[in-house]
Amino acid sequence: MEETILALRRLQGLGKVRFVGISGLHLSLFREVMEWVKVDQVQSYCHYCLNDTALVDFLAYFQTKGVAVFNSAPLAMRLLSDEGPPDWHPAPPELMEKCAAAAVCRARGMDIGRLALQFAVARLDIPTTIVGTARPERILQNIREIEEPLDSELLELVLEVLRPVHNLSWPSGLPENN
Repeated sequence: MEETILALRRLQGLGKVRFVGISGLHLSLFREVMEWVKVDQVQSYCHYCLNDTALVDFLAYFQTKGVAVFNSAPLAMRLLSDEGPPDWHPAPPELMEKCAAAAVCRARGMDIGRLALQFAVARLDIPTTIVGTARPERILQNIREIEEPLDSELLELVLEVLRPVHNLSWPSGLPENN
């Protein structure tokens, strides 16, 4: 914190960097860092999606600090996708099982990833959502999908399936930060 943020601020003063931000999985670390240094932006991943909305609990704090919020991985690193998570995904088994069960969307002709993306971008007080893909055509598909109406009945059904694991996360990084 003492070195990196200060070095970035020096680069900002030289006009090489416009904004200084931090990213990570554990939301409590954002607050800890922001008690030491000022940042312009936080990028949280997997904490504003169908299975986890913990980011919402931090929005007021971020606003008081004047910090922009970026939501990343609204499909929870493919937990909320028809193809499912990669083998390396760190989610606990019970979370993986519930996310797989939440794919009840297929019976209604909808990809759970589409519902997850629509859910994430509908939250107006989180102005930026970042979705990763390796396929350019998927970006165009995402744009089309977010412009379609959100199926609120299906959303409620999926949220009910996920309720037992709501806000369940996984370890990341150093053990003392988990």
